[in-house]
Amino acid sequence: MRVASGIFCVMMLGFTAVQYNDPDKWVWIAIYGITAFWSGVAAWAPAGLARPPLAPLFGASFVAGLAALAWFWPQTTDWWLPATWRSTETAREEMGILIVIVALIVAGMPALRRRLR
Repeated sequence: MRVASGIFCVMMLGFTAVQYNDPDKWVWIAIYGITAFWSGVAAWAPAGLARPPLAPLFGASFVAGLAALAWFWPQTTDWWLPATWRSTETAREEMGILIVIVALIVAGMPALRRRLR
């Protein structure tokens, strides 16, 4: 999971970097930046996610991510097709929030296992 979290960290940093021309760039820079932070913590200091103060902050971020998933749940027809997300901003946002949730799940799994022991 550490390797996967490291990959997600680098990917989310890349997503953050390409938001410069987005009309709502600060929203997406925050979303991707926070996800990159949690993925980085999970990759390089995974035990930290299971302890205060990071555990409740991560939980709050995950709940916020679920709320964003509900808000951005795919409404665009054929949003999964490359032709659609290349040309439609909302389809890219829908895809982005799904990737964020997967990254947060991957980051949180080891911490959840530690807390359940």
